[in-house]
Amino acid sequence: MIKFTKLLNPIGKKNKKADKKNWYIYKLKYMESAAFYKCAGGVGGKVLEFLYWKQSMNGNHFIPISNEHMEKEFGIRRQRIAEALKKLTAAGLVETEYAKGKSTKVRLINYVYKEDSDDQQG
Repeated sequence: MIKFTKLLNPIGKKNKKADKKNWYIYKLKYMESAAFYKCAGGVGGKVLEFLYWKQSMNGNHFIPISNEHMEKEFGIRRQRIAEALKKLTAAGLVETEYAKGKSTKVRLINYVYKEDSDDQQG
């Protein structure tokens, strides 16, 4: 008969807890996320999530929006992405660079959410 030993606290690289400071989704600013969702719907939220993910690796540079990635991961077609980017650019949430035959490059415009002065006086 073979005996198996159950390890209560296995030690190894795979069992280390991940550092939550490095998880980009925990860095999501909820007011910025709400602004993107309100402006461009669910596609705007996914664009923001994609930009935060890429920004965590590359910094706040112009990032090409990968149509293949958005289609594969979120099921969003390029036409919906283009509509969302036009709305987000018009709202002043992102900057875009267009080039014929290439992916649209996008950069977040960092802004500070300020409450209306009417809300603070009441």
